[in-house]
Amino acid sequence: MRKTPLFSIITAVSLILINTGVCADAPDVSITVDSFFKAVQQGDLTNAYDNYLSEEFRAVATGEEFRAFLEQYQLVNYKKAAWDSVAVSQVSLEGEIITANDSSVPLNITLVLENGNWKIQSIYRVAGTEADEGQRTFPSDNELRAMADTATQRLGRAINTRDFTEFYDRLSDLFKSQTTPEALYSAFKSFADQDIDLTAVKGLKPVFNLPPNINDDGILVLKGNYPSKPLIVYFEIKYIYEHPDWKLFGINVSVR
Repeated sequence: MRKTPLFSIITAVSLILINTGVCADAPDVSITVDSFFKAVQQGDLTNAYDNYLSEEFRAVATGEEFRAFLEQYQLVNYKKAAWDSVAVSQVSLEGEIITANDSSVPLNITLVLENGNWKIQSIYRVAGTEADEGQRTFPSDNELRAMADTATQRLGRAINTRDFTEFYDRLSDLFKSQTTPEALYSAFKSFADQDIDLTAVKGLKPVFNLPPNINDDGILVLKGNYPSKPLIVYFEIKYIYEHPDWKLFGINVSVR
């Protein structure tokens, strides 16, 4: 069975930098970030969302989710920013946001070029601060990416073989009680019918457009995409903790 390819590529920005040397002519990435937070400071979240976030970011996170993220980490109280480093080859800023009450929020922000302008691709709150000490069981960034990769690859193999038995066996007990291998196949039958091969994203680094978080129901939510070509794979993956591990509790994947 021939599968539709999802070609593994260098990130779009890196590809442009290599081929055109765009770094010298492109707008300063810090200008985009500073303008973004200035809009946030002024309470103009619609402007911040519509004009400074990338298409991939907006495809994954709704305006309300974006607002909730800003409020959760007090970024709506932005006062000023101090960026320690700018890595243009990776298109990232790392530093801290100072809130109105003079507390600091460590952030890592990545950007991509869209139509000649830098747009924010993801915003991460850097772990390891005092505020994070109580989250000792929360997976590390590398572990979270591995979890997303594992779930996507297992789903891809199940779709390719049209057999969800192994995929089902790896689910959380709670998820198993709510579904069957046959129901899972039915849910993803359109992928099999269109010969869409999710395993082709192997080797690509998943992008979490909003930081992974544990919601009020205790569910760990990973929401982002794989920057594949010609089709981008978007995912929302949920885990529930069943001692001693986080187990898959839900997965939603779309390709466009």
